Amino acid sequence: MLLRLLRTKQLQSLPERGFLMNLTQTKPNQNGVIIGISGDVHFANRVTSIGITEGISFQTVRNDRKMPVLIYLRETLIVINREDAEKIEVKTA
Repeated sequence: MLLRLLRTKQLQSLPERGFLMNLTQTKPNQNGVIIGISGDVHFANRVTSIGITEGISFQTVRNDRKMPVLIYLRETLIVINREDAEKIEVKTA
């Protein structure tokens, strides 16, 4: 009984699965969720207007060095330059 109680408490204290990173750190065919958007108000308005909002699921299609990041979300392919992609925080599965 005590062992079961300890296991339950350990499982409750573990964080959710997934890793926090910015969008430029994702790999091709990796799924994730947008967690946050940093930057000024102009940047936040710009990315929100094209469908990149907190809580939306996405899939990274292409992420080559020194090239824009290509993601698929809301049934749309979106290209984001690397500088902007670094301001988007995501959680991957």
